[in-house]
Amino acid sequence: GASPLFQRLLVDTCRSDPGLLAEFLDRLFNTLNWTVTEFGVTLKEALEGASRARQHETRQRRRKCAVMFELSVTLTRVLEFLTKELPEVFLKAQSLDLKRLTETLVFVLGHTTAGPDAALFDRALLAQIAPSDKVSRAAILAPVAGIVLNLDAASQDAAERLGLQASQNTDGNSASDISGAADDETDTDKTAFLCVESIAAELARSNADVAQLEFLRDFPWTDHFSFPADEDETSGEPLNSEKSSDGESLKEKSSPVVLARLRDFVRRVRATRLDVDRLRETEDARSIPDEFVDPIMQTVMTDPVTLPGSGQVVDRATIRRHLLGDRTDPFSRSPLDETMLVPADDLRLRIEKWREEAPAAHSLADID
Repeated sequence: GASPLFQRLLVDTCRSDPGLLAEFLDRLFNTLNWTVTEFGVTLKEALEGASRARQHETRQRRRKCAVMFELSVTLTRVLEFLTKELPEVFLKAQSLDLKRLTETLVFVLGHTTAGPDAALFDRALLAQIAPSDKVSRAAILAPVAGIVLNLDAASQDAAERLGLQASQNTDGNSASDISGAADDETDTDKTAFLCVESIAAELARSNADVAQLEFLRDFPWTDHFSFPADEDETSGEPLNSEKSSDGESLKEKSSPVVLARLRDFVRRVRATRLDVDRLRETEDARSIPDEFVDPIMQTVMTDPVTLPGSGQVVDRATIRRHLLGDRTDPFSRSPLDETMLVPADDLRLRIEKWREEAPAAHSLADID
């Protein structure tokens, strides 16, 4: 429910100060994970202690449930806004923010859709631990759906633009013609070319339970959202909740076309997961050279880098995650920042060749 002026100021600030944006996203991910955790813990306490707790304790727990849930919804909606306005932040090459966003989405889905943690959510809804207007699946799942659809649309738009650019090159347009056309593009057009990663592929590579994504797909959206007959069904706008936190009605954005996009998205994640599993089975069946394995995560590296302090070689994604909370070499404890990492290009090329030689190897970049 923020004003358009504040929203534009937030976007402009994030674009102009990448360092500040990185800190903001780090706190956003951490806080959302904390609120979801606290919500789950409080739900369990409220359910298990309902029969023996004093009346004021029960009220306090129910109030805390509502507060933690509303905070979780608000923070998820902030992420939805950012993925719509700044998709390139999450979809740029080797984006750590995409990995963290995916982990956060998996965590939220695990607590609200299917699985052991979600079963607790089911019990709480049946027991009416909190009022239905304060705690509901629709409120939290709508921005989650919006996030995946925002990023999926950005990836597909970037792919179409790159395809068009390649077609222009093939048709004999000169470099100056293409350069001139690029100069005429808006900021949105230019940032579209930065969106090279895929939220569908990242979810497929993650530990996401596809059944939870199918729950998101099959959720009875039409029971919670209206579908105006005069709506432009080609708009592709993300799902959003019917009411803001202060109870004011919002313009409904969902449409049958959006739900069709959600179904197609889940289908592609499931198909990609099958390819990921085949690749992993192929790698597991082969003898993996020790030098290809990340010493921290014990997985085959994709972008190995050397740490100058200790001389250890680790995957870039692994050390970037470590540096979010500790600016030292994990092996020598010497000071370290991302600019000091030394690419191990020779090792990377050997790993790529090893992967290419795998039987029936497929590239995830070709999926979708």
